[in-house]
Amino acid sequence: KSGADDYMSKPVTSHELMERIDGLLNSKQAVVKPGREGIVLSVFSMRGGVGRTTLAVNLATALRRLTREEVCLVDFSPSGGQAAMHLRVQPKVSWDELAAADKLDPTMLKDYLLLHQSGLRLLAAPTLPQLVTKPTGEFATQILKMLRERVAFTVVDLPPVINPAVRATLIASDIVFHVVTPEVVSVQVEVQATRALVRFGLNLQQKIHVLNQVTPEMQLPAAAVEKGLGTRLPFQFGFDENQSRALAQGVPLAITTTQ
Repeated sequence: KSGADDYMSKPVTSHELMERIDGLLNSKQAVVKPGREGIVLSVFSMRGGVGRTTLAVNLATALRRLTREEVCLVDFSPSGGQAAMHLRVQPKVSWDELAAADKLDPTMLKDYLLLHQSGLRLLAAPTLPQLVTKPTGEFATQILKMLRERVAFTVVDLPPVINPAVRATLIASDIVFHVVTPEVVSVQVEVQATRALVRFGLNLQQKIHVLNQVTPEMQLPAAAVEKGLGTRLPFQFGFDENQSRALAQGVPLAITTTQ
């Protein structure tokens, strides 16, 4: 009745979701055309070490691999981004230089997007740490608007802070993946982060929790995490011993895996 093209009942695996999205995109021959906008997805957590960047990089590369559409990964970290390391690319330029320009335009933006061997494009974070107030909210809004008009999918790796750029990105995103690990501290931090976002007026309806296991052993079962968060966990990723090798080689698992 709402006009949806399809639906899935939870719980849903990432593989099932990607297959369904791929089928819909192929059936509609989805491209960003005049009057049609791309999709902005952001990955967020207020706790470090939860695999946020790993998920953002693999989400972006998986979308590129499955859809063959233009996909851009944006690393808005002010503390020296890790996305470029995951992709093994050397960022000669970053959003810091782009933000210093007198005027932003699509042609200029294209010159700052690094191209990975997979065809994925990356707007990298500065190599050296910046002030936590960078980039500005206005800059983030402009960049995401231009990317939405030109690429099918924009995936944003957000830093573990609530600065103007993060707030602007959360507002602009179609889906926000909140990453949590199966441990007590991670769950507590996510609960407090949710309260903080509400206090800042960011009670996001498009928020989806992702349970990501970054160690071989789980401190908490998924049911306990769901109880602590007061919500279901539609996506759960188990520990993958191949991740360290993928990071060292600069080849995300989403490129090499067959599932």
